[in-house]
Amino acid sequence: MSFATAPRLLALAALGCTLLPAAELEASYLYSAPTSSDPGNEIVEHESAARASFDVVPFGSSGTWGLSAGGSFRMNAWDFDESEVRDVELYKIAASIKATMFSNPNFGCIVTLEPGLHTDFDQVGSEDLRLEGSALGVWVASPQLQVIAGLAYSDELGKAQVIPVTGVIWDATERLHVEAVFPSLTTTYAVAEAWRARAAVMAAGGQWSWTYSQPTQEVEIDAQLKAWRAETGIDRMVATDCWLTLKVGYEFARELTLERADGTGSDATLDLVDSAYGAIAFTGKL
Repeated sequence: MSFATAPRLLALAALGCTLLPAAELEASYLYSAPTSSDPGNEIVEHESAARASFDVVPFGSSGTWGLSAGGSFRMNAWDFDESEVRDVELYKIAASIKATMFSNPNFGCIVTLEPGLHTDFDQVGSEDLRLEGSALGVWVASPQLQVIAGLAYSDELGKAQVIPVTGVIWDATERLHVEAVFPSLTTTYAVAEAWRARAAVMAAGGQWSWTYSQPTQEVEIDAQLKAWRAETGIDRMVATDCWLTLKVGYEFARELTLERADGTGSDATLDLVDSAYGAIAFTGKL
């Protein structure tokens, strides 16, 4: 769930600077590998993700409100260094609906709901269902500065919980753009018309239901991953409002907690080895 991009677009639309695009598309692939050896705490990770949204009621055409819908997909494949622990693929598949309301050009709110599945698709049940969402207030202080404040229910910090979301979206100069909205910080600098340099720090956690196979039985596990990422990269405009991004980064403060879904037994917590990663991403507006 991204808490910064949508408020920026909606705030600018409220000022009459631009209209929202009819559709937004995102896709990415990330590969990470441990930076040191620590048997039992090493994971090679493949992460594939995609997100799409479109206007149901375009903001601006309806006056002071708008409605959009879409969906998202994320797959995390974990390759463990312990031979007795089988590799696993964990999925997040969600629908989304977002309502935008601006009582005047300077103040508004955005409410998002994302019901979905967080699962390995081995045995899908009610414990795999998740409902995430956010309620954010937006103050358009100027065409260059928007202030965001609100709450989100998300697993970005490693466990589904209420997260305070606050920060600013700021066009510091014509070239420098800053999105500092907890739990992420992203800066981009326009080196040229079709090139941007970027740097970011963000939470990269998640929570899934995982059917863990043992020799004599299968155990339903609640897997909680805590992690942070720091990265840098370049954006290349490949078409109008379409960007291709190449990134390298470092994933740190990683902790994997495994709990039995039935509440029996003891929890297992692994302090995972830090990882280096590379990623490629595409974002586009139609």
